[in-house]
Amino acid sequence: MRIIWQTQPGQQTEFEKEFLLDVVFAKMPCTAIFDNASYCADGADATIVYSTFREKAAPELLDYLARSEGHSLVHLSEEQLHHENSYYKNARVVLRSYYDPRITAANVFTLPLGFQSGFLNKRDEIDFSMKELVWCFAGQIKSNRKKMVKELSRFEPHKIVLTSQWADPNGLSVEQMAQTYKRSIFAPCPFGNRNPDSFRLMESLEHGCIPVVLCFLDHDPFRYVMGDHPFIIDRTWARAAKQMEALLNDPARLRKKQDEVARWYKAYKEKLSADIAKIFSGAKHEDLSSEQFQLQKNGVSERTLFLYNLYYGRGLIRRAFRAMVHAYA
Repeated sequence: MRIIWQTQPGQQTEFEKEFLLDVVFAKMPCTAIFDNASYCADGADATIVYSTFREKAAPELLDYLARSEGHSLVHLSEEQLHHENSYYKNARVVLRSYYDPRITAANVFTLPLGFQSGFLNKRDEIDFSMKELVWCFAGQIKSNRKKMVKELSRFEPHKIVLTSQWADPNGLSVEQMAQTYKRSIFAPCPFGNRNPDSFRLMESLEHGCIPVVLCFLDHDPFRYVMGDHPFIIDRTWARAAKQMEALLNDPARLRKKQDEVARWYKAYKEKLSADIAKIFSGAKHEDLSSEQFQLQKNGVSERTLFLYNLYYGRGLIRRAFRAMVHAYA
């Protein structure tokens, strides 16, 4: 299979490349082509990787897709869930980041965000004896993250690296962050800008951390991209902290949880790559073994759909609702 990156050179191309090639498409023979958003490479029967969060796809991309018979898509970076995606119907398969329960088409499958290139644990081994930190976090303090830091700061030792922007040059390098995860037991994974999913989820899993996450709109959103996961999840950071404390007070149970998460994550990636190969071979969702793909096709309740429309809407009411959601955590 030919995979054509129609992304700008640099971070837009490199960021998820390792995740896509070494995890998502690991069981498919692939030829990677980097066309740098020039739309010159022949897209017929190819899988086209592109990145956009705008409401409308670029005319140049739509024209390219119209010329690329039999194409499949990998759509990255649609965190705001505002994108007009009617062109999905013309693709054989669509893989996208950021789960949106309003998208129910049979050819669309949602992936987790994955990890930034450089975080892949190529040895596929975890040394739990290195885990001297209780937890770690690197990122901006926004949304409900101030509450997160307040609730978790009592667990020592920990490491916090605050940044002022996305990909802050003054933050930790990929290698430094990977080493920090290797030394940490827990990895709190707060919401991104608009979505519960974040790169730190799989980045921390690569190095044996137990993710700590929150519910979203009264449900577990991570089941729709990770399946039946063993993360610590609760409605508030205070309640999640109590779960962490219970494990820390019972070393045998903590080690059992660490082993459970590591085994689950290895199996998760294996099932994911196997199912992606099946999808591209024409399998239907009921023939797949990944729980998240079954859940994506089963849909959600009308109440959850209403809440998603409210949270991802526009205007003052929507902004007030988002603020309320994060304030409660």
